[in-house]
Amino acid sequence: MIKHLHGLRSSFRDYFPEPDRNKNWIVDPFNTDVSDIIGLTTVQENQLIEISCDSALKRNFKESSLSSCWVNLKKVYKEISEEALKHLLLFSSTYLCEKAFSALVYIKNKYGNRLQLESNLRLQLSNNINPNITNLVAKQQHQPSH
Repeated sequence: MIKHLHGLRSSFRDYFPEPDRNKNWIVDPFNTDVSDIIGLTTVQENQLIEISCDSALKRNFKESSLSSCWVNLKKVYKEISEEALKHLLLFSSTYLCEKAFSALVYIKNKYGNRLQLESNLRLQLSNNINPNITNLVAKQQHQPSH
């Protein structure tokens, strides 16, 4: 057991690398030194300085989630918020892939090999999409001509 735990500890950084200190501005843009950040354009640096000086934004960062704050800032500070969102939303496609594989395993176990997977999988993956019934009804012809 001890040998296994030592092996886990030695391979931990393979799965979870050291956090990049150059990206700390994403988590806390109010306590960072812009001159120490590498890889930002001049426009992004200026926008980060403006954000760090705004006390109302600082309060918003404390009261809501990190990703929603950066999404809300996208209207005014487009370049810096897009850069932050690139790093915050890295695994959205991985989540969708995992969801699809889980749905596939569920369908295959429940029905076996005797079905068409495409339509069932599409239905399973779109369960969180709410249709706009008003729009769908408006596009239909109510009484077809004979």
